[in-house]
Amino acid sequence: MTSPLEPLSDYPDVELALAYGPAPVKEALRCIWRLDAILAEALTKSQEPVLIQVRLAWWRDQLADPASWPKARDPMLLALNGQVPGLADPAVLSELAGAWSIVAGADGAMDADAWHDHATARGRALFGALSQSETVRDAGTLWALVDLITRIGEERAVLQHLAQAAAELAGRASLTGWPPGLKPLRIMTEFAKADLEDWQRGRRRRSRGHRLWLAMRHGLLS
Repeated sequence: MTSPLEPLSDYPDVELALAYGPAPVKEALRCIWRLDAILAEALTKSQEPVLIQVRLAWWRDQLADPASWPKARDPMLLALNGQVPGLADPAVLSELAGAWSIVAGADGAMDADAWHDHATARGRALFGALSQSETVRDAGTLWALVDLITRIGEERAVLQHLAQAAAELAGRASLTGWPPGLKPLRIMTEFAKADLEDWQRGRRRRSRGHRLWLAMRHGLLS
């Protein structure tokens, strides 16, 4: 298993944003995103939907019981115990497993509402693990919706539905009222807003150089 603290090669934008956070927040968020990758991979580990749901249910139960993490044998749970001691709401990580259960339970037949439910649960868990702020959790939903739009190969009507929901969140997304220390999540929110605008306008995703500029602008100047 890849170390929970290794850089996130599948999400270079997340890794870029983490550079602007204090060390404890950086390590905590890296662990949380690694957990998300493990849960997503569970969908490909078996051809049997029932076995996938059993595995995700195991994760959901384990994540809902942080008191058991110090005694866990799973490296991910041990890492979470050591790197995420200040969870705003421990149950929120079990909701991350629930988000992937929505995809597993659909058995390949996901409509726009199901994808929206998945993105909402996933985003609120990823961003909300360190904060109960609704501003932060709404930003997580925005990020997860845009991540879906740019990654899944669904029908245009489904993607349009998700983009509309993301646009509504982007319209009221605020850079104020965030708890201190969560600058990486603010930067990721700005990345998501830029990606959404590019998708809506039919433009290619912005260059690495532009993303570096965005990260510096919001990481150093705000």
